[in-house]
Amino acid sequence: AYERCAKGDAGESAAERSIVVMNPGVNSETVSLEALANLTQESAYNPLLKIGEISVNGDCLTLGTQSFAVFGM
Repeated sequence: AYERCAKGDAGESAAERSIVVMNPGVNSETVSLEALANLTQESAYNPLLKIGEISVNGDCLTLGTQSFAVFGM
C-alpha cells in the first residue's frame, strides 16, 4: 500500500489524502483496513478508482488477482 498527502500551493498539506493498494500476484490477498492507515469501511466500499476485483468483508479488504485500487481518506 502507498499513501500520499499532496502539498497545496502555499506548501500546506492539502485536505484530500489517498491510499493506493495493489496486488500484482496470481493469488488474491486479504489485508485489514487498520493496516491500511485505518481506511474506513465507507471509503473502502467507494474506491476512487479500481481495476480488478476488490471486496470488503467486515474490517478486511480482499484484493483479487492483479488488482489495483485508489481510496480517498
